[in-house]
Order: sequence, then structure tokens, then C-alpha cells
Amino acid sequence: MAKKLFADPNTTCIYRGSDSVISDPLDRLEDVFFHSNLQYMNVLDKTRTTVSFSSVNNQLQLRPTTQRVLAYSHGLAFTPLVIAFIHNVGLSGVPFMGTFTLKLKNGNDISAGDIPEVQQFYLITTSSGVVVQYEAYGVQSALSLDITFYLMELK
Repeated sequence: MAKKLFADPNTTCIYRGSDSVISDPLDRLEDVFFHSNLQYMNVLDKTRTTVSFSSVNNQLQLRPTTQRVLAYSHGLAFTPLVIAFIHNVGLSGVPFMGTFTLKLKNGNDISAGDIPEVQQFYLITTSSGVVVQYEAYGVQSALSLDITFYLMELK
């Protein structure tokens, strides 16, 4: 189905199908490619930084060792949406929000036959900054993550 363009002084819309999306884009959102009455994500800031964690040795404990690092102070008056990309280990180049798990052996990506140690990472966004929380089980070498943060807002 061909895309259509509608524009007047109050509304701009790129859509397909019925013209009803011009006045009610939420009713048929699957047919809307752009509508001036909808909110879209805007990137406020992009920063790349290194977050470092010390080595862990809790092989005999049932609970993980937890470390928290303030990775980025954003200085905004609100808590933004944050999307992060890790560049140097595990899920390199994959965006993440919230929680993700890496299975590493001594700080390196695992290969076939390795017995992994589990590491859990949490991205915590606050009104003052972005915290990366690291939980490790077993024995882990010191670890540095090369991370890019994108701070976003609805516009």
C-alpha cells in the first residue's frame, strides 16, 4: 500500500490506508509513519565513558557481591529515559535498559567448554544521574565496561 502525505497549517501526517488517521492517529497507529500530533523520542545527550569494577572473590557465598558506580551525572531537572550500549564485552553493540546478564570467565567472553561465572548488571536512572550496579557470583577479575549512554525525552 502506498504512503500518503497530508499537510495543512495545523497537522502533518505520513500514513497509509484510511484518511481517518489524520484526525485520530492513535486509533490506527500501525498505519502512521509520522504525525505532528504525536510525541517522539528526542536524544538530549550522548556520552561515552568507562565504568570500572574491582575484582570479586565470593566463591563460597550464596549471595552475589554488589558494586554500584555513578557512571554519569546528567544534571537534568527530571529523570530521563536512558539507553546504553556496551562496546567491549559480551553484548557488544546491543542496546540495553534495566537489567542484563553476562556469562564471563575471569572477565573475558566465554568460549565453548568454559564454566562461566555469572555477572548481572543493572542500569539505574535517577533524577541526578545514571548508576551501573554490578553483581557477581564466584571469582571475577576486575572489569571495565566501555559504555555509551543516550539520554532521551519525549518531545
